Amino acid sequence: MNRKLPLMVLFFLAGCAATAPDVTTTEPDAPPEEDVATEVPAAGLLMESDLVTAGIDGRVTHGLESPSGEGLALHVTSDDTASIVVADRSTSRIRTVHEAGMPTELSMAWSPDGEHLYVGQRGGSGSGIREIDASTGTVRNVGCSASDVILGVRDDGVLAVRGENNVYMVAREDCATRETFDARRMIEIAVSPGGSHLAYVHRELNYNRESGAYEPDTTLHVVPTTGGEPTRIIGDRFAPRRISWLGNGSELAYDVVLQDDSGRRGLSIWSSARGQSSWVIPPDALTGSATHGRYGPDPGTFVFKLDGAWHFRTGIGSFVQPLPLAFEPEHLVWVGSGSLWIRRGAKSAFVELVEGAVPEETPGAVWAWTARTP
Repeated sequence: MNRKLPLMVLFFLAGCAATAPDVTTTEPDAPPEEDVATEVPAAGLLMESDLVTAGIDGRVTHGLESPSGEGLALHVTSDDTASIVVADRSTSRIRTVHEAGMPTELSMAWSPDGEHLYVGQRGGSGSGIREIDASTGTVRNVGCSASDVILGVRDDGVLAVRGENNVYMVAREDCATRETFDARRMIEIAVSPGGSHLAYVHRELNYNRESGAYEPDTTLHVVPTTGGEPTRIIGDRFAPRRISWLGNGSELAYDVVLQDDSGRRGLSIWSSARGQSSWVIPPDALTGSATHGRYGPDPGTFVFKLDGAWHFRTGIGSFVQPLPLAFEPEHLVWVGSGSLWIRRGAKSAFVELVEGAVPEETPGAVWAWTARTP
């Protein structure tokens, strides 16, 4: 591989076929249990052009880098199991920290310091929330009885978790409830980086007296995780969908139906500082529907779909351009302010946005880390 990757780390797994009610208070189920995760051989990493492989079977469906950049958690599935694998950047070692039989739903979130990974398990035996020490692999049951999905972690260590009917803000020590939010009509939920706010799409049926029928009413709201009244961002006729937070938690992107009877959708941003929304790209500057917006590391940097094809913008006021792709990706990972790593099945490649050249493939890769700052 002749592409220079200064301090870029790429994760490889040999043999990996990578393809894609009532408000209640949570109480501990039992005293916390401790366990030690399974140690496995050194991770396969690509640093510059040196390739080392390791064998773990499964399909990597999601990756989550720790805030410090030292840890990388991967959600790996097979026909029989779902597992969470953690890689350590400094030691190039990986361990399987959680495993459950299928069918099951696993979720994960890092602590602000990157020292702990929280894993939620919904379904199967052993549902609940677990805290995993990233350096030792020690596993502790947080003790939640009403929650089995982890949504995020606040800067003060409070966990955002979800049960069947509610979202809770709970203490990491014993799952004691700090705040509760009714989630029965939330169809999308996204906790901001740092955990200060909860964004959600609320959907319910309202009775229209003129038509004599119930009609859907869908609104986008943001509420502080410390409690208080939610802020209504935009209402039903815009049909807001696909929430995406900027990395510092100051902005929220979403796409809406344009009010010009064209049926098109456009990308909008809500700023917490201004308390109002604006267009990512003015709709009259585009000929199609803009959806699925994802922030890059820098404000104004976006990758999104324009009439189903991936496009990007490198900053506010810059031109919209199509991604130079050799294949249609199922995963896109930002690895720098001007770089993406993409994958579909066994194919993967780095995409340099400024160069605009068709990317060179990186065979066998299943996920990528961001570049270190020298």
